Amino acid sequence: MTLSNRTFGVELEVILNGKTRAGVAQEVRRATGINIREERYGHTVPNAWKIVTDGSIGHQNGEVVSPVLSGEEGLEQAHKITEALKAAGCTVNPACGFHVHVGAGDLDLNQLRKLAVNFVHAETAMDCIMPVSRRADKNTYVQSNRSGFGGETENQKINNAIKAYERAQTKAALITHVSSNGSAGGASRYRKLNFQALNRQPSVEFRQHQGTVESEKVVNWVRLCVAFVDRSIVSRPRPRTALNAKHVETAELGQLLTWLRLEPEACKFFRARRKEFSQRAVERAAQQQREAAARAEAERLAAWEADAPARAIREAEAAAQAAREEEARHTAAAQAAAEAERVAREQREARAVEQTRYFAERRAAAEAALAAAMSARG
Repeated sequence: MTLSNRTFGVELEVILNGKTRAGVAQEVRRATGINIREERYGHTVPNAWKIVTDGSIGHQNGEVVSPVLSGEEGLEQAHKITEALKAAGCTVNPACGFHVHVGAGDLDLNQLRKLAVNFVHAETAMDCIMPVSRRADKNTYVQSNRSGFGGETENQKINNAIKAYERAQTKAALITHVSSNGSAGGASRYRKLNFQALNRQPSVEFRQHQGTVESEKVVNWVRLCVAFVDRSIVSRPRPRTALNAKHVETAELGQLLTWLRLEPEACKFFRARRKEFSQRAVERAAQQQREAAARAEAERLAAWEADAPARAIREAEAAAQAAREEEARHTAAAQAAAEAERVAREQREARAVEQTRYFAERRAAAEAALAAAMSARG
């Protein structure tokens, strides 16, 4: 499926690694033959590629901004520029972003509302193909479009966002609802889908993608964003009926890719991307467990070392107590032995007295009997 003729533009935040913006622009021009120049920062749509400052990544670096592009030809330009930036030594870090503007000047209020509704439906799927740092509300510059509308489950948040969007009777009101994310006075362009871009130019901005100098990521993300707008225009989004149902990443992404009707290679790319980030999450959790176990062991050893003086005192006291108890046991045993000997001696003495008395009585009886016998004779 080729890219439609809907217009789009890209913004690539890159680290220049000591090179000047003018120098990088010159290298890219030579490599691609595409006109690109250094310019001052501004929000006007350029008529050629430009590289400008961007305070969010440091003024020594740059943001590469395209003119209005469209179709496969525009996608090829984005591919060539990205490849040339990488060849020029440009890199990215976690602060960098990659933003895609998609033409929306032809969309009426109802079509814009459908676009906004479809995005809150798709946010779980969008999150699972992004790094953890650019999911939910983890990044100041890439905030959720649905979390602030309230609700304990994702489906409740979606339905609450839909109700808010349905109340908008003008484009301006809808832009406010989408930008505020359900918070009074909290309108911001730092949403994953930025509707405030419509106030300056006829486009909506997809801000969620992390910075990149990989052309495959750029091309596939542009395809997804353009297809998302195209499909939203002709869609009939509905609220979610199973309010307490949990979102399963694989299912949500599968539904999104089926709905977008992307070419098989793009679908394969995004499924592999989800799997990669899922595996990273597993590895990160395992690493966190290992680190937590190591910290616990270190704390245990530190506590053991810190407790050494008190432990030595306790051990000395325990040894002294054990010695006292052992001495007491010896004393008790000696006393018991002495008592047993006394009792045995008294018993022997009593038996000797008894025997002496017994024999004396026997002798006296015998002598009495003898005397009686002799008396009877005489």
